[in-house]
Amino acid sequence: MIDTFLKTLKLLGVFCLGSLGFAFIVNGVVTTGPKYGDEWLAVLFLMMLALSLEVWIYKKFYKKWRIVFLNYMITHFAAFFASIPWLFLMGAESDLAWIAFLGIWFPIAYFSVSQLDYFKRLELKIKEQQAQIDGFTDQKIQIQKQIETMKTRLDNTRRYGK
Repeated sequence: MIDTFLKTLKLLGVFCLGSLGFAFIVNGVVTTGPKYGDEWLAVLFLMMLALSLEVWIYKKFYKKWRIVFLNYMITHFAAFFASIPWLFLMGAESDLAWIAFLGIWFPIAYFSVSQLDYFKRLELKIKEQQAQIDGFTDQKIQIQKQIETMKTRLDNTRRYGK
């Protein structure tokens, strides 16, 4: 439980760091207000640069691409649902907007991280059971060979006597 909590805190830190870099670039691009077609191409390029910077930050903290993708999806899934009340509270100029964001984001991310741990444990159990099945299959083949050998001996004993 505490391990899941610490993983979620780390995920929150990575999310904040990555999103901060993304927001910084996007804010700079949006405030300039591109007017011509070529400028929109630059905006698209800078948005892709911001996204790659965010993914790079995730990659620095999580080494495997599978884990990077899963954690990126968890944080943005939680952020999507947390941003809806955040937008309403920001529109109402409430001071509780960020507290509400974290109050919704954290439980969603915590539950998702705990589910990832659960699936990891299930994968380990499946591997152990597969190893047991393989062991039983090897034993079955060995027993079948012994039975064949005993049948051959019985047949030889019947044919040629003792």
